[in-house]
Amino acid sequence: MNLEFLSNLLGEDSPAPHVYAGNRTLGFLILEDLPGTDRLHLTLYGNDPTAATQALVRYAETLERLDFKLSRAALKDVEQAANILSNPGAFSAFTHGDPVFSNIIESQGALAVD
Repeated sequence: MNLEFLSNLLGEDSPAPHVYAGNRTLGFLILEDLPGTDRLHLTLYGNDPTAATQALVRYAETLERLDFKLSRAALKDVEQAANILSNPGAFSAFTHGDPVFSNIIESQGALAVD
């Protein structure tokens, strides 16, 4: 239903695949195949900062078109994170808060959280 909503809301410019059919009771959904598409996280984790920047701008533009509103608390958190990342102190570090063993990297005798 969410994909159908996005397709209807954004029309031909929708990045969402077209929903052909589905049945909630039977548990199936048939979607349009979107060849030639890239996953956002792969672009962001890639080695091309220009492509990553452009992808984030397109993402923000999509949220703007959907009239997505951040709560004041979320916006404050984003601003604080941007400020910390722009002006790191001697002991500042950024982590996603999920330091499980599979997210810890060992490199050159030091540990880091992925």
